[in-house]
Amino acid sequence: MLVVAVGIVGAAAYAGSVASKIGLREFWPTLDKPWYTPPDAVFGIVWSIVYVLMIFSLWRVLIVWWTSHPRERAVSSAGQHALIAQLVQIFLNGLWSWVFFAWGMAGWGLVEIVLLWACIGWAMATTSRVSPAGAFALVPYHLWVGFAAVLNAGVWSMNRG
Repeated sequence: MLVVAVGIVGAAAYAGSVASKIGLREFWPTLDKPWYTPPDAVFGIVWSIVYVLMIFSLWRVLIVWWTSHPRERAVSSAGQHALIAQLVQIFLNGLWSWVFFAWGMAGWGLVEIVLLWACIGWAMATTSRVSPAGAFALVPYHLWVGFAAVLNAGVWSMNRG
């Protein structure tokens, strides 16, 4: 299950990094940025930590879901809801980099990152029912994406014209 979790989160991280590299060359340098924009090096460090925590959280959900009795697995909605919430937020995580960086759409990026932030909250709530530790691991991610949403809003408002 750990390999599966690494693969799923790793795929989203890879997709996001491809889009970010495009945007960091072509889009990001052209933007006016708010005063609270961290140095570029901070993003890589924080995202690396966040992805490890996402892997741990998904791994905990997968273990609980996989080790339950097959009949219980089909009936137990808590594990299924947690798994669905986790997969949705991971997909949205990878998508945001494409919307904001690769496609250069800061306004739509703001819409998408607010949806991502809400889905992380949903993943935390559903994961808490099957793995409190897995839910707790998502707290720094939720906080970071909240900050990223504020930063996205600042970038969008400063560059709308």
